[in-house]
Amino acid sequence: MATQSISPAKQILLAVKAAAAADVATLRTLIATCSITLNPIFLRILLTFLPESLESSEYVQLLVDYESGISSKSVLPPIDVSVLGDLSESQAAQNVRKLRLLKLRMSAKCVDAPEDELVLFLLHRSYRIDQETGLITELPELLAPFLDRSDYLRRWMLATVLPILRLNYQYHPWADGTQSLEWFEELDTSSAVKFLLSRTLYPGGSDVGRNLNIVPDVRGLTGPWLYGQNQWKRRKTSANGMAAQTIEPLNSPPPTQKRSYGDWDALFVWILRQAPANHSAIAELLEQWHDPRDVDLGGYGSPAALLSEEDYEHVNSHYAHCTLSSAFCIPEATLPALSDVHRILTKASERVGLGSIPTLQASAAL
Repeated sequence: MATQSISPAKQILLAVKAAAAADVATLRTLIATCSITLNPIFLRILLTFLPESLESSEYVQLLVDYESGISSKSVLPPIDVSVLGDLSESQAAQNVRKLRLLKLRMSAKCVDAPEDELVLFLLHRSYRIDQETGLITELPELLAPFLDRSDYLRRWMLATVLPILRLNYQYHPWADGTQSLEWFEELDTSSAVKFLLSRTLYPGGSDVGRNLNIVPDVRGLTGPWLYGQNQWKRRKTSANGMAAQTIEPLNSPPPTQKRSYGDWDALFVWILRQAPANHSAIAELLEQWHDPRDVDLGGYGSPAALLSEEDYEHVNSHYAHCTLSSAFCIPEATLPALSDVHRILTKASERVGLGSIPTLQASAAL
């Protein structure tokens, strides 16, 4: 049936039924031919009725095309209005009035909330997928096409989605239980670092396992989290009331300003606290983790673009102090402990530009 002969109320109901049935082909036809009616509420219909269990690959192209504009001249499947049965126009209008579509806009209290409705949809949709199904493995494919659209979305991907995805499904999938995105965002800085590295030093109780895990965990778990922080402030976002920090425009130089680098220092404090009992693993980390830009952002961002040169110098200085301090945190006088102390001091000397130091054997002979 030609969409021109379908009333606006029935167009909306057809979109609702198509969304609930995950009928992406019909949704494509409807948004192309009924755009005047559906455009203002299309994303809200998807957010409310599209099943959270639907694979991202099934509908992400619909979102891309919706944003760029689906032409009614495209080859589109016909609309089956029989799904509405014998519904009269008055009944259709009444059913539309009864719809309770989820909102995209944030509360008026969230003065810094994103204005982009597609970004808001993606954020809400991600939370609902996590809450209803736990299938956050679907989020990278959903979010990736739109990361260049929003610095906020890119930083949220780095700070929240990527660390939890890697922790629960890639780096330590053996661990019992998973945590939600919203729960993770509620953690303060120190707790977030502790949580991300909570499985790092205890993969099975062996020193070998610790050494193998610690470097990739710092690069791939805390690394994205640190770079995803917007000016190193925790964002208290949630599915019920997301509030975004003010962000710099896309492609602008990374900001440089006086700050305490508290998130980075929380990681360095964690390293210092682990040194006494896990000196072998810490020595391995301090040898192999080269500097604050030595992180794995999964292709979702560039360390050089997200960390200004001045900030890099400050953080790297803190890292050098952390390296040196770690050596003094090791209380043992055993040969393995002394060897680890020497490894750490060697790397600390290099980081502060003092060059190489004598080997452990040469120092012992002296």
